[in-house]
Formats: sequence, structure tokens, C-alpha cells
Amino acid sequence: MNIVTKRLDELVRPDKNVRIHTTKQIDEYVRSLKMFDQIRPLIVDENGVILVGNGMYEALVRMGRETCECEVKEGLTEVQKKKLMLADNKIFELGMTDSQAFESILKDIGTDFDIPGYDSSMLEMITMSFSGVDDFISNYGTFGAEDVERINGNTAETHVEGVATGFPGQADPNPISNLAPATLTNPTPTNGQNGAPVERYIICPKCGERIPIRGEVV
Repeated sequence: MNIVTKRLDELVRPDKNVRIHTTKQIDEYVRSLKMFDQIRPLIVDENGVILVGNGMYEALVRMGRETCECEVKEGLTEVQKKKLMLADNKIFELGMTDSQAFESILKDIGTDFDIPGYDSSMLEMITMSFSGVDDFISNYGTFGAEDVERINGNTAETHVEGVATGFPGQADPNPISNLAPATLTNPTPTNGQNGAPVERYIICPKCGERIPIRGEVV
């Protein structure tokens, strides 16, 4: 490779660039440059036209840099230059993230999530979910003391149409409307259509799941 140091004011942006560089992306390029410096050269032709690395170039200019490392590709035809520009952008898009490796690397890093290209708060949330998922699963469906007290103190709860049915706007066929405030002595009341038994239940305050009530409520 023909790697040389060139002045930024000697480089020329191409007339057409496949990649649109957002402000956010340039911000992250700047973060990367400050943290690691330039980790790969810009690709330019013998006339200084940038074929690969326009985002990096914009970030370097914003930072006030005067020079950068470039790889000079000489002897390419205009068609080959355009093919190189297209290929570089497309081949990068074809890659996929290995989620297991990604999670493993995050765990290895620890708590320092100042990583260019990533939002640190998002990475913190991801790692928190790693450590808390087992606890969440083991405690799923259980009630704390405050939850139990709140449920027991609200035994006259009524069902509102369109809520917790799974179908927006559709009334639940089995509303809890006649639950006694203290105990339920009739587990299969006949207050449904044509005197048919109606199942009674409470709504889980955590997940909204219907929990059938059988026997007495104490």
C-alpha cells in the first residue's frame, strides 16, 4: 500500500458521494479520532480525490487538523473509481453483528461505556438486563407484600370495556362486577347471559394477566 501523509487542503471531495454523513455520525467520528486517532487511511486517487473516507475527512476538518494519512490508488479508470466507491459502502453493509460476541465483549469492558458510535446509557441498560434477567424470570408472577395488600384492599374492582382483553375496543365477556368486598362464597355465580356461570378473576397489576378466582377469597 502506498500510504502517505497529505494536507487536508490538498484533498478534493468527489462530485457524487454514495454515503450521506449525518451530523451524529460526524460527531462519533470526532469522538473516535480523539480517543484512538486515525485508525485507517483515506483512499484517494493520484489527484487527491477522496474515494473512501469522506466522513472521516469531514471530522478531521471540523477538528482543525491539517494533515491525515492517505492511501493513494494510482492508475484507476473513472469506472473503477466509481466501482470502488460503491463496493466499499455496500460490502460494509453486508456484515452482521454476532450478538453473543457483542454481549461477551460488553461484559469484558466492565462499566466504562464511553465507546464511539454507541450511546453509553443504552449499553448500561443492556448490561443491566444481562445481570437481572434470571431474577426477573424467577420472580415473574409473584407478588410482593405491597401488591398483595393493594389487591386485597381492592376486591370490588370492576372491569372496564376494552381493557386487558387483547382486542382494543372489545368488551370482556366476563367482567368482575359483583365481587363481594370481603369473601366470595359463590365461586360460580349465575350473573351471565341466560343465567350461565361467569368466571370471576382479578387483573395482575404487573402484567395485566387475568387470574381466575376459584373458591373463597379471603
